[in-house]
Amino acid sequence: MKNPLRPAALALAAFAALAPATIAAQTAAAAPEAAIPDARSVQIAREIIAIGMPEEDRETVFAATMDQMLVQMREAQRQSGAASEDPQIEAIIDDNLAQFREEAMGVLRVHLPELMDGWALAYANIFTYEDLVAIREFVRTPAGQRFFQLSPAIAAEPNFAAANQLYMNDVMAMLPRLQERLREDIVEYFETQQVEGETEAS
Repeated sequence: MKNPLRPAALALAAFAALAPATIAAQTAAAAPEAAIPDARSVQIAREIIAIGMPEEDRETVFAATMDQMLVQMREAQRQSGAASEDPQIEAIIDDNLAQFREEAMGVLRVHLPELMDGWALAYANIFTYEDLVAIREFVRTPAGQRFFQLSPAIAAEPNFAAANQLYMNDVMAMLPRLQERLREDIVEYFETQQVEGETEAS
């Protein structure tokens, strides 16, 4: 008999493995120490973010990226055969992922201002002052604003989405092997600890 919880575990493991950087950045992993950018560059970089990603659009853009990732993750799960044959189990997984999405969006709303400022600081460090001036002028044009605001939509564009789906399918197919290897390594660790404990006690 199949373990009904196994597909759920695989689904959540896949979600964690494939989550975008905006979610991964909220984990406890420490970021490397950031360089202090030039003040002139920071000012222009913040203008670029303000023009290219208006406040009223930011949450929608991040939500669309997360939604596309969830859709492709679930499709990859089905392609890999990790989906449950029980529709009720599948519904439970979908409900939990939907709840996770809402909770993650709540976390995003809290961190969105610092994410935007971090984005600007990153631009200020990556690009030269002259580059930033040119980028600002481009972003001020209608084409520049559309380029900036539609860049995250690339994830849902059919050509990229099809290529990304193949990648995600292959990653999902790796998860059972990863799960089994992890189980074997943990079992081996506990067996070694037990043997060493018995040796010390004798």
